[in-house]
Amino acid sequence: MDNSISGNALHKAFSSKRLNKVNERKEFFRVDLKEIENVVKNNYNKTVAYKIGWS
Repeated sequence: MDNSISGNALHKAFSSKRLNKVNERKEFFRVDLKEIENVVKNNYNKTVAYKIGWS
């Protein structure tokens, strides 16, 4: 992901999926990779590439 997509923008997109509703500094969200891919593609017109596994 490049700098044109800020973490803050993704946080706003997934705010309803935040796990800690009391302390917003705790940045944990219950989303799957497909949801992230869809938000990035649909809102930022970017290609999404990711690797699953340990390297």
